[in-house]
Amino acid sequence: MSNPPDFKLKTVLIVDDSQDIRSVFTLGLEHFGFTAFGASDADATLRILKSTHVDVAIIDQGLPDMSGLELGSRILESFPQIKLALLTGDTSQELENAAMELGFEAFWVKPVGLNALKTMLDQLLG
Repeated sequence: MSNPPDFKLKTVLIVDDSQDIRSVFTLGLEHFGFTAFGASDADATLRILKSTHVDVAIIDQGLPDMSGLELGSRILESFPQIKLALLTGDTSQELENAAMELGFEAFWVKPVGLNALKTMLDQLLG
């Protein structure tokens, strides 16, 4: 069965230092029809983005080499077309405001289930 000519898979990069989260999100998003892959830190993310088209990056705030906010800022400097979502366990309004001011388009609080993740991505991608 072939895809209709106008169908284009959306590519999602999951940036989280937890291998479990990357694996579950990647497999779940692929099941829903996305192209998905993961990166464990900011350095790996920036390397991937230099060679791979990405529509959305879902970034954990607590990365080992820099904050998710800082990584998002760096991404937007070089790849302004990528939509960013910050994924965090921190529910503070200050963090959400900072993310939105930097250019993140979504702020998602952990835990996030796969069905909720798909719904949020569908909304983000319009």
